Amino acid sequence: MVNFSRLDGSGRTPRNNQLQALQFLQENWEKADVFVLRLPTGAGKSFISRALMLAFMGEGGVGVLTPNNALVSQYLQDYPKVNTFVGVRHYLTTYAYDQAKLKALGGENTFYNVASYLSLTCDTNFIKPSVVILDEADQIIEHFQSASGWAIPVGLCAETLDGLVINLKKEVARLQALIKARPDTKAAQTTHKDKIEKYTKYLYQARELGSTDYTLSKEQDSNGVVTYSLRPVVMPTRYTRELFEGQKVIMLSGSIFPHDVESLIGKEAKVIYFDGESPIPVARRQVYVKPLSEEDYDTTFTYPVDYPKVALAIRDTVKKFHMLTPCMIHCTYSDMQAYRELFTEDEAVFHTPNTKTSAIQQWQAEPHKLFFGAGCTTGLDLKDDMCRLNIILKANFPNQMDIGVRKRTRMLDGRHWMELQVLRQLVQACGRSTRNEKDYSATIIFDTRLVGLIIANKAILPAYFREALDFYPLRGREKEINDALRHLT
Repeated sequence: MVNFSRLDGSGRTPRNNQLQALQFLQENWEKADVFVLRLPTGAGKSFISRALMLAFMGEGGVGVLTPNNALVSQYLQDYPKVNTFVGVRHYLTTYAYDQAKLKALGGENTFYNVASYLSLTCDTNFIKPSVVILDEADQIIEHFQSASGWAIPVGLCAETLDGLVINLKKEVARLQALIKARPDTKAAQTTHKDKIEKYTKYLYQARELGSTDYTLSKEQDSNGVVTYSLRPVVMPTRYTRELFEGQKVIMLSGSIFPHDVESLIGKEAKVIYFDGESPIPVARRQVYVKPLSEEDYDTTFTYPVDYPKVALAIRDTVKKFHMLTPCMIHCTYSDMQAYRELFTEDEAVFHTPNTKTSAIQQWQAEPHKLFFGAGCTTGLDLKDDMCRLNIILKANFPNQMDIGVRKRTRMLDGRHWMELQVLRQLVQACGRSTRNEKDYSATIIFDTRLVGLIIANKAILPAYFREALDFYPLRGREKEINDALRHLT
């Protein structure tokens, strides 16, 4: 049985919800291959990860995978002495990078971004850690899906999968002829053989694909090098089964669903779920799903969107919750263009993909203004006085202009998959504004379509999120809610 008696080694007193998660793992360790810990904001995931590292020190170690370097940095703030392995440009010297890589290859406890971990798995010297922790596991799935595809040299690509297969066959035959003609050359011994092995693997995988199972896209890197990328629409679980063979996998996420887990590791693995308690009292993180009057629902969010009517609803809501500032409004970039014309610079702050950070700084310096944020459902820590009113305008459905999305939604489970993408972003957006047990905010959902999705999928939503939902009409209760939240300070 795994022993967590050392906890995270810091001597800090763990919170009750952290002890519950560790106790769950300890009691069930031999019963499953995969553990899914659905942990809310403020649950202390870094504490749990570090406790696992200490428990497996000298016994194969633990690798913590994150979808980006920002999360690696957050781990390092709590545990600065733990080895990290990320891209070479993030180290002061090549020597520092080489040392970090050497430790990671040897199975030492390490924080990784997922891309760096995947690069190590191709190294023959790599010793797999006994335990792999996927932090923000729902985001990591996309990285694994991309990695399970292939980059195809421009000269071998074709417009169709059949054409690609023909080109790969021709290239394998050409390389085999080169080896036969000059078997003793260095190229024949290494380069040609490696390419033949790689292209033969591609051929095997390509024959398993149907026309709806993949996307083929042209990509260009920062140096102007053009490649073609083939990516499966649904990630082949064969890839991750091989990747995690012989390891225990722990998925940490506040917004991961059983459908996601199956897509990542298949249906055969033994999986146990744990829904963690939130350390934040429900009264401090309430989510109101019926803020508008009945006549607003039918016309506000159908297409074409009635933007002036939405703007009036925003102003009315903000006025009634005038004691809760600053206020953030989640929207898309396309909708943001319309709201720019309906709100003055004295009323609101907007941003582009390149100015998000500076726009947030401006908003924090002028907290009376509204902040219209796009792509702000993750990676934004609006704690304490940074945000008190969190407005979610509408359901954010996957982009149907993306060919991969179109192919995915046409599959048998396509509708359910699409609904889960919407609900995931909703859960994440609701967690932006209340970040710790002494924090508070009100989250208000405008789009009635989200209410329907919540009700239809309520059973699979995380328990901490379900308990925060308020389905009663909001009209007439604004002052009562205002006053209740203000007294929590």
